[in-house]
Amino acid sequence: MSTTHKAAQLNYAFEIASGIDLSASAYFNEFSRNWYKASKVGGEKLSGDAAKVASAFDQAGVGTLNIEVKANNRNYESKGIQAQMP
Repeated sequence: MSTTHKAAQLNYAFEIASGIDLSASAYFNEFSRNWYKASKVGGEKLSGDAAKVASAFDQAGVGTLNIEVKANNRNYESKGIQAQMP
């Protein structure tokens, strides 16, 4: 599996008046991953009929079991600003 992660955060605090504080955070997160997984066995999707897929492994030792693999590439991002007056 291949992954990358980038993150940044800025924090700010300010006393508006005696006993009144303001704090704020700005944030950014980026995460990417790529890994390979089986998508079909014997021409059948793995999300399909489980008994039919499993039967491909019950075949006699003659022939070739066809297993298809696909990339499971995903990218995630979160960003925002949060402020509070505790």
